[in-house]
Amino acid sequence: MFFKTLTLLLSLATAVTPRSVKRDEGTKLYAYGKGISGLEVYAGLNGTAYIAASAGSNLTELTWASPSMDTTWNVTANSTDPDLPVDTGRVFYIINSETAYEPCGFKSPNETIPADASTTGFFLFGKQAFWSDGSSYEAQFWAQTTSETDLYTLNWNKAGTDQTDSVPVTLKTVAPTTLDRTRHRR
Repeated sequence: MFFKTLTLLLSLATAVTPRSVKRDEGTKLYAYGKGISGLEVYAGLNGTAYIAASAGSNLTELTWASPSMDTTWNVTANSTDPDLPVDTGRVFYIINSETAYEPCGFKSPNETIPADASTTGFFLFGKQAFWSDGSSYEAQFWAQTTSETDLYTLNWNKAGTDQTDSVPVTLKTVAPTTLDRTRHRR
């Protein structure tokens, strides 16, 4: 009886003890869609957002800060190369007019954003990225093919209309699962 009472008291004590929750300070984004199985989102030399199988020489790997609908979605380059386009303080944007189908991008504090661009309103619902104007939630990200294999521009398509050589994609903070076949061989 003593041990049951002690166990119960310890369980109750730990249940009401406040715990600090560590907020995710940074993550990566991956695109999923038809023919795109978890390719990472990168920044190009021109400040455009790209979806690719690997960074290569013209793309910068990114760390994305946790978004909040009221603030900008900041990104940091995972490199110390001064020639790369993204450094601390860059923010993600979408072109958000009804008819626009333009690449998403990154701007520095001293750059002017394009007309009809939105730099706030982004958030994660679970592990998926969305944008909100305060009354509706949207995830109109699309992957537009380029002349290179496994390289796409990340576009925003507010109207959600079909576009040539494009597929809708879901942006998630979940990396694709890889199977280590050497562990499962007999």
